[in-house]
Amino acid sequence: MIVAETIGRPAAPKHPAWSFDPWGPGVLRISDYFRPALKAHFARLSAEDLYLRFGQHCTGEMLDAYIEGIEFRQSLVLGVFDEELELVGVAHLVSHREVWELGLSVLESWRRRGVGAALLRRAMQEARRANADSLHVHCLSVNHALMRLVSKVGAEVVMHGSESDGTIALPPARALGGWMELVEEQIALANFGAKARALVIRRMVGRLWGAP
Repeated sequence: MIVAETIGRPAAPKHPAWSFDPWGPGVLRISDYFRPALKAHFARLSAEDLYLRFGQHCTGEMLDAYIEGIEFRQSLVLGVFDEELELVGVAHLVSHREVWELGLSVLESWRRRGVGAALLRRAMQEARRANADSLHVHCLSVNHALMRLVSKVGAEVVMHGSESDGTIALPPARALGGWMELVEEQIALANFGAKARALVIRRMVGRLWGAP
């Protein structure tokens, strides 16, 4: 079952003095090279978050099986990285015949900072490029934050007891839309590169000053 994120009380960034995010959350398409980063991301979610994300109580073995089972060539995985190059937000978009399903997860300390909205918007763009006319989101009815998020983009959320379904109607493809998404991807890559260089410098300075 693919379900989605909860959004809680905002918290201070992990390294505010080194924060570098001039273009907002940079959303990158990630490959199987980042499976370890995905594993670390889900390991940092609370048991409650994992329950809301997957619709069941997850063990480490279940999470490992899910991550190892992702087919990166047949689905789309998007990520947002922090200054330590750790995944703070992940979107998984997969097609089951003609039904496109979306799952989102955002670390608690990065919620209400535009990460979930950026992932959702990019997922909608990519689905539209693949000629999908809608996205399907399935979640628990107690996941009010997710329902608010998808409702903001015009989704109709239908509740069925303890579970809810939302269908996001996708707008027609924009003229030059593919070029705009390419520009966004390049900006996200530049953002990632800047964070990587800042991390290298920060670690070099830390070693010089004997920091752990």
